[in-house]
Amino acid sequence: MSIVEYISQVLTGDSVFLRFENPEWLYLIWILPLLILIAWLVRLQMFKNLKAFYAVANIENQIPKRSNLNWWLRSLLWTLALLLFLLSVANFQVGAEKGEVEQEGADIVFCLDVSSSMMAEDIAPNRLARAKHAMQQTIKTLGSDRVGIVVFAGDAYIQLPLTTDHAASKMYLDNITTDMIPVQGTSIANAIEKALEAFPQNEAENRAIVLITDGENHDEKAIELAGEAADKNIKVYTLGIGSVKGATIPEYRNGKKVGLKKDKQGSVVVSRINEGLLMDIAQEGNGAFVRSTNQSVGLEKLFKEIKGMDKEVVGVSVYNRYQSYYHYTLFMGLFFLMLNQLMIERKW
Repeated sequence: MSIVEYISQVLTGDSVFLRFENPEWLYLIWILPLLILIAWLVRLQMFKNLKAFYAVANIENQIPKRSNLNWWLRSLLWTLALLLFLLSVANFQVGAEKGEVEQEGADIVFCLDVSSSMMAEDIAPNRLARAKHAMQQTIKTLGSDRVGIVVFAGDAYIQLPLTTDHAASKMYLDNITTDMIPVQGTSIANAIEKALEAFPQNEAENRAIVLITDGENHDEKAIELAGEAADKNIKVYTLGIGSVKGATIPEYRNGKKVGLKKDKQGSVVVSRINEGLLMDIAQEGNGAFVRSTNQSVGLEKLFKEIKGMDKEVVGVSVYNRYQSYYHYTLFMGLFFLMLNQLMIERKW
């Protein structure tokens, strides 16, 4: 999510309400500090050349009207003018008229495991971080598909209702941690229940649940619910993130690793993926199972199948007209440029 999309989401609840029509021009803003540095270095060299002809004590006498303050003011005005010209070309816009267009899409609810076992590092850097990154990369390719997010551990709740605002989904993903749900465990059944609640009540065949978990606990109810989802034309796909060999679970305090998780007997806990359970859920849910590796999380494999689902025509809210405000920054830039031309570098 870009900075403008993030600000728009925070201020208005809509990540596309505010935008730049030509955002690629904003990359040139990073050149401005470099230009200021070059100008400052040139001025230092000029002062060095002066000292070659005059003693330092005599420079003020020889050039009494020289003003460092005015030079910095002129540099500031010139930089502000150039910044405003770049903003003008980028063209800041505000949504003025919103409407609905019909597009083909699917409804996909991600169920992401946030139990403590997802901090295991057999999938680098850890299971949760890798899963979040894979989700973000996948969501970028979804087009008009609606996306929802359910987070779960020992309990589950809907983190993001179904939406076509993919930029917002990335923002929600960034805020997901293993501290979100105090009840520990891996209740896949609760996750499927919440995912089913997130879908509209219809018989459309464009719906899918994607479970991303290590599936540590055996959950017979989850298999039963996957069958119920399939009966409602909702396919259930499972992505097993972790290794069969298993891995220890690091514990953190104030952001620092302080040791490894232990059970009540004091033994170090080893978290292993439960492939059998995840395969059964996917089979009962008419979906597919993929196990992640350090080379590939595997989400792209699942989405090759998901993209083959029948798509339904859905109404997507989009802005079909934006109000441009480039002229304000253009006039302000011209004003600062005029001030720069009128100001002299000599003392007032």
